[in-house]
Amino acid sequence: LGRHGKGTTFLCEATGIEPDAVTFGKAVAAGQGDALSGVALRRGAAALGCNGRSVMQMHTYAGSSARALLTAAAVLDELPAWYDRIAVAGDLLSARLEEIRDATNGSIIVNGSGLMQGALFAHPDNSVRRHTTAVLQGELVAAGVM
Repeated sequence: LGRHGKGTTFLCEATGIEPDAVTFGKAVAAGQGDALSGVALRRGAAALGCNGRSVMQMHTYAGSSARALLTAAAVLDELPAWYDRIAVAGDLLSARLEEIRDATNGSIIVNGSGLMQGALFAHPDNSVRRHTTAVLQGELVAAGVM
């Protein structure tokens, strides 16, 4: 939800892609303990409940409370106010990841946009990848991230 840094809630809005369905997960309820997820359909939703058919959405968060729905509505209302900050933070993250990529001479590949970015250890030697992963995990534990 907006973490891609393109100034929209869903990435498909920024790219002009018109999907048949968009799914969303726990971020819509801000991870506040009242988990919620869902799907938005472009067309055909009305047909799901006609001619004696019934629809039941089953997922981890089925049966979420009205509080989760209220939280989600508030998140969706507030989200546009964060778009500019997400873009700035995403640019900072991109710059740092690119520095890391360049410093490793291609042993790390970076991908993503906004705050939805990641890195892949791509060194051709598997033992080097394992060692690098262990070092990173140790640093993350020391920093309290893991």
